[in-house]
Amino acid sequence: MLRKTIAILLTMVIVFSMMGITASASTATAQQTAVVQKGLNYLAFWGPNNVKLTVDGVWGANTNHAATNFRNSLGHTYPISNQVNVHSHVRDQVINAQRGINAVYSKTNIPGLIAFLIADGDAGPATESATRAFQTWYNNWRPYDKITVDGVMGPQTRRALFNATNFYATNNGDFVARWYFT
Repeated sequence: MLRKTIAILLTMVIVFSMMGITASASTATAQQTAVVQKGLNYLAFWGPNNVKLTVDGVWGANTNHAATNFRNSLGHTYPISNQVNVHSHVRDQVINAQRGINAVYSKTNIPGLIAFLIADGDAGPATESATRAFQTWYNNWRPYDKITVDGVMGPQTRRALFNATNFYATNNGDFVARWYFT
């Protein structure tokens, strides 16, 4: 029975490869691509002319442009065609932002932030709302260093979150923001 199953699977692989159908570990699914698009929008890596990406699950030219800029900002050299790497790195950066907001919230009780964010790498409405709350809090905390309140974790907000988490960090193992791009 096992030999027969293996023979069928091998036959399927050969037939599919002859038809040009291959399974690639580097191509993101539509769901992963949508997560990348939301994450790139949240991290302010947009398409040409700084236009936000359409979150449609299709890895087109605009997503490729934004992903290339994101990858370059990290100093990585993996081929942009390796969409799974992009997905992983975008999620990591969104998780860093979510953890950073949680760390500041745990020390300050940011007004407008009702509860801790789930650090899941999904740049959805809860993450954008928490980011707006953080941005508003930061502008009150540092009125001489105002940042835009837009729910986007762009360069200004990344710098502000880095400053705030480092200010409130202690030697007790508290989170310290780590950003790999500027």
